[in-house]
Amino acid sequence: MAYSDKEVDFTLNVLDIEWIPKEVYEREIKKFADLLKDYEDKSLLACAVNLNIPIVSGDKDFQREEVKKLAQIYTPREFIEYLVNSGFLSKREIERLLKELMRLEKLPY
Repeated sequence: MAYSDKEVDFTLNVLDIEWIPKEVYEREIKKFADLLKDYEDKSLLACAVNLNIPIVSGDKDFQREEVKKLAQIYTPREFIEYLVNSGFLSKREIERLLKELMRLEKLPY
């Protein structure tokens, strides 16, 4: 699925994104060959497992129990709820994110 420049800019501005060098997770990708079909999903899971960071994705493959046992997985809605409940976002930011999320949830994964 391709994202527009506007969607990428929005995400990068809202979240503190840290780029992970491929060398950090490349060897681990093969471990997830049977769990996930897409190379990008395997890469993301390998990063999350090696760095002990959560995944935020609406991809249904990440919602499977065997994947959730390996890493903390949030749907976009669950992640926004976490940010709201933790007080990381202002009411204005929350409203903007929820509006964008509603638009994105209509897109096929």
